[in-house]
Order: sequence, then C-alpha cells, then structure tokens
Amino acid sequence: MKKITLILIATLFTNTNSCSQTNKNNMIIKQNPDINASNIVEKISSQVKRYPKEPLYQIDFTINHCYPEILVNDMPAYKDFKIGSGGTARMINYNILKAGSQKITLRLYPTIDNKVFLQNSGIEIEIGSYDNTNKYSIEAQEDNLFNYSTPVDKDGLFTEKDKTYYETTQTFTLPNVPYHNIGWSESQDLRQMNKVDLEKKILAYYKEIQEIIKNNDKDMIARISYNKMRDQFVSQYGSKEEIQEAWDEVLEIYSSKDIEFLPIENYELVFYGDGKLVGLQSKKTDKNFRGKSALYMKYKKDGRLVGIDFYYLLHIPTGKTEFEVY
Repeated sequence: MKKITLILIATLFTNTNSCSQTNKNNMIIKQNPDINASNIVEKISSQVKRYPKEPLYQIDFTINHCYPEILVNDMPAYKDFKIGSGGTARMINYNILKAGSQKITLRLYPTIDNKVFLQNSGIEIEIGSYDNTNKYSIEAQEDNLFNYSTPVDKDGLFTEKDKTYYETTQTFTLPNVPYHNIGWSESQDLRQMNKVDLEKKILAYYKEIQEIIKNNDKDMIARISYNKMRDQFVSQYGSKEEIQEAWDEVLEIYSSKDIEFLPIENYELVFYGDGKLVGLQSKKTDKNFRGKSALYMKYKKDGRLVGIDFYYLLHIPTGKTEFEVY
C-alpha cells in the first residue's frame, strides 16, 4: 500500500467522544451538510475512479544554499526555511486538476546564515511520473516531463548571486492526466475584494475552525475537510483502505490531550490558485513559523512537543455567495 501524505488537512481532527458542543445556530460554516465523521471515508471512496493507467506525478529537486518555495498551478507544493541544501521529492497530483498546460513557480530565498545568494546557490528540478497500477516497472515510468535549473553565467555561477530573492514561472504540458478535479478553478477571483474586509472575514472563519477543533466536533471537521480530501484521493487514485488508514492516522494524532492553539496574530493575507483561494499566513521570521499558516497548534507526541499548521484556505465557488473552507 502506497503511503499517502494528507495535504493540509491532517491536523484538523481529534479522537474523543462524539459529543459536540458547537453552537451550530451561530456558525458561519455551513458546507457539505450530508458529510459526517462516520461516512466521510465511504463518500470519498465513492468518488475515486480507476483507470488502465494511473500516473503519479513527482517533483524531484536539489537545492544549494537557499530556501525554496515551490508552487504548482499556484498551489503550494513544497517550502522549507530550515535546511537550505539537499534533495527531496514530492508527489504533486493534488496540484494538477486536469490534463493540459501546467505551470510551476519557484521562489528562492537566501539562508539566514548567508543573507544573500552565494555563487553556487540554486535549484535543479525534474518532474517525472510512474504508473500507480505498475509502479515497479521501469517501462511504466516517465522521466523528464519537465526540467529546470537556475541560470548560471559563463563561469557556471548563479546569475543572481548577492541578491536576496529569485522567482520564475515556467510552463509544461501533461497530456495524459485521466482524472479531472474542479477544485478551486471555477471559484471567484478574490484579489479585487477590499483587503481589510476580506481579512476580517477570513479571521472569523479561522476562529470558527479553532472552535470546531476545540469542541471536538468531528462531524463539522469532516465537512470542512471533505472537499480537499476528496480532490487529493481522486487525484492519487486512493483505495478505500488508504483513505481509512489516513483517517485513522489523523484520529490517532488528535488523541493527544495536550493540544494547545497559538493565538491567531502577526499574519498577512495570502492568495493562491490565481487569486481564487485566500488564507492567513504567519509573518514571523523564526524558522519554525516562517511561511506557516496562522492556524497553528502544538501537541505532545511520544513525550515530545510537536507543532503543526493547518493550511485551510477559503474560496467562493461559482454560483455561491458565501465562503467555503478548502
């Protein structure tokens, strides 16, 4: 069974009794009324389709002396403000809604120690895929769907050395994506809304999400998590067993009785999905909080304090007038 890492939703569950103290009469979140904690696995599983070939797209990258932020189709795929050098990989099916043109945005920042880019700072990226139905076959793998390296001069040195920021957006094509998620693609562009009013509204939703978690309202947690979970498992061809395993893991994490929410403060508005999704992000520069959601909690795991941020975003789907959590 392949291990599926939940996208931005694994921190919004708790394993306690089913008693809910949330005052639903005063709630502003009203989405997915037919979803609850008991049927969410079955509901998601019923949306997953199987195909003769099921490509799983993966981005492999190596970074040198910089912090990377990677967005695929203007949705977060990876960010790190701690290490600064090394290599890793991430599955990006969730960022890909349908076949056709895709875009990748790379934002690089110098490390805290260096403060500016060095002559050998940079990133190398490759996107490939393997077939979920035949993942151990070399013939089922596709390499070099997209390649990119930060620019260098005639001496092989990073052209942006001594600078403090680098950004580029590149496009590539994936013609064989079998699924089609709507996701955020048909939602309203929120960038034209009054920023002060928008920030107040998002803050109200974030505070309500906190209350839902504090009150252990697992049904409401399921309702605000369903859309994102459904899109992720549809895009990754998740089996019912994998969905259940992920749900069980989430419940286990939130069996902790030492959960503590940090105050929602020192944040800024951030837009994703070409302006169709909005959230609040921490402005703190500390490596443990930089780039994190303003929704942040701490809990004890194996006697060790662990911090988790939940990157729930808000959007207004086409045909609707109120925000929904995504």
